[in-house]
Amino acid sequence: MEGKRIYRKDLPDLCMKKKKDPETGPYEQEIFAFIQDFLSPGKTIRLRTSGSTGTPRKLVVRKERMITSARMTGDFLGLKAGDKSLLALPVTYIAGKMMIVRALVLGLDLWFTRPSSTPEIDQDYDFSALTPMQVTQLLQTGNRDKLTRIKTLLIGGGPLPHSLESRLRSLPNRIFHSYGMTETLSHIAMRRINDPGSTGWFSPLPDIFLLSGRQQNLVIYAPGIVGKKALVTHDVVEFSGKDNRLFKILGRTDYIINSGGIKILPEEIERKLESRIPFPFFIGSIPDDILGEKITLFTESGKLSPKERADIRQAVLSITDPHRRPRTAMAVYPFLYTESGKIKRKETIQKALQSGSLYDL
Repeated sequence: MEGKRIYRKDLPDLCMKKKKDPETGPYEQEIFAFIQDFLSPGKTIRLRTSGSTGTPRKLVVRKERMITSARMTGDFLGLKAGDKSLLALPVTYIAGKMMIVRALVLGLDLWFTRPSSTPEIDQDYDFSALTPMQVTQLLQTGNRDKLTRIKTLLIGGGPLPHSLESRLRSLPNRIFHSYGMTETLSHIAMRRINDPGSTGWFSPLPDIFLLSGRQQNLVIYAPGIVGKKALVTHDVVEFSGKDNRLFKILGRTDYIINSGGIKILPEEIERKLESRIPFPFFIGSIPDDILGEKITLFTESGKLSPKERADIRQAVLSITDPHRRPRTAMAVYPFLYTESGKIKRKETIQKALQSGSLYDL
């Protein structure tokens, strides 16, 4: 930290000192407060979810389960004591907290930088975790070389657009995409992005067992992390391989659109359109007297120009099933986002219905 090696036994005193120092910035205060909390005699830690699919919730988890998660990640990625890791995520949420826990448990040499959409990466690191938004911004601002300074890069916190994944495949470092959530203490599965033999399917970590629920939703058994009870998710899953050891996330049950009796996963439509529409958008629905829900493309703009409407119409025609084509578009600016950069879909749709511009396609 800050270019000076600090040993674990000295951390409690350092944290106390840093928290009292007026020169310690807000994000650093969070870091030292969490370290102090984690090293305290208490057996639990309080967490809160990101709120990307609803109101943020508070959770209380056992520290021993965070330790188990850290060791599983270390084993899977081959991290070892002394490896230099970079914390570039806010410690408000589980992803940032687990970067610290991994350093403490695995003996990593932890450095940190101010969390931002374009984090400063000014030296070589063995390991770091970033969000898809951070990776996208670094690439778009000409900072591709910064990403290559991270020997093993873990990307988590949301799906990867196909265009982003294509750009990452040419990078020389090891890049993994993770699947998980606050309840699983970050990830329970990963997939390699830029390995020539990569299949694109997630592979669960050891001692993680998966099933499909009634709505084809993912059910997770991870006793060492979430306890004995199964964790039932809202993620619609497709399995492959022996004993459900490989899977893909197709969408979410709470985003499903029922249009004229046909159930549609908006994420599937998004994947088909993302290479054809060059501006931010997502697929949702608006109420309709005949269909019940009308498939709608929401775009982050004040209004659509005639050319943009024509481009969207052309893109939509690429969807061969007419029942799955968006019938309307709504322009709303800006989208509503969580602190971790995920679109709040339901809230953004409500905003669009109140103040957006509606266009027929």
